[in-house]
Amino acid sequence: MCKLVNPGCDFVVRAKTDDEVIEHARMHQEIAHGVKETSHDVEKKIKEHIKVVPIKPGDSRVAKKKSLLDTCF
Repeated sequence: MCKLVNPGCDFVVRAKTDDEVIEHARMHQEIAHGVKETSHDVEKKIKEHIKVVPIKPGDSRVAKKKSLLDTCF
């Protein structure tokens, strides 16, 4: 959840692995907030808030092949 670092931002990452969550969060930070480097403290905060959520086939929470860039604007 971006609001952990940027209050007012509703961006949320959903990914298969913790590494993918961090990768998407970094891309979002750069594209949406102009942050070129994610600090170790921010990465730690992100990792502390990752939740494992079981997903079943056809679950509406799964994006329909939408580009990450579409979610940043």
